[in-house]
Amino acid sequence: MLGSDATDRRWENEAYGRERNMQSIENATRILREPTSDAVGDSGGGIIQTDPNERIRAQDERNMQRRMAELEADRRRNERQPRIGPGQLVNCDAAGCWGSQNGVRYNRDAGGNLAGTDGSFCARGAGNTFNCN
Repeated sequence: MLGSDATDRRWENEAYGRERNMQSIENATRILREPTSDAVGDSGGGIIQTDPNERIRAQDERNMQRRMAELEADRRRNERQPRIGPGQLVNCDAAGCWGSQNGVRYNRDAGGNLAGTDGSFCARGAGNTFNCN
C-alpha cells in the first residue's frame, strides 16, 4: 500500500532537484520570450502573442490626435478673430479690473501689469493708463 510519502523522491539528491527546477524555470522563461505566431501553422488554433499595452497605446494615440486637432482648431479660430482690447478698465479693485468691451477679468500681477483671464495682457503705461493687446 502506498502512503502519503509515495510521491516523495527521497532518492534524488538535493543538488539534482535544484538543477531540475532551474532547467524548468529556464525553459518556461525561454518559451515566454519566443514568438508564438509561427507555432500555429495553417490550423489557426494556437496561442496568439499580443502586447498587453497595445490597447492603451492606441487610445493614447487617438487622444493625442484629438487634442492636436482641438489645438489646431483653436489656433485657427484665434487667427480669424482679432483680439478685442478691454476698451476701458472698469470696476477696479485691489486685485484687478474688468474690461468694459469684452467682459474679461484682468488680474494684477507682481509688476503692476494686468493679465487677462483670456490670455491677453495689459502693460502699465504713464499714470493710470494701460496698453493692452
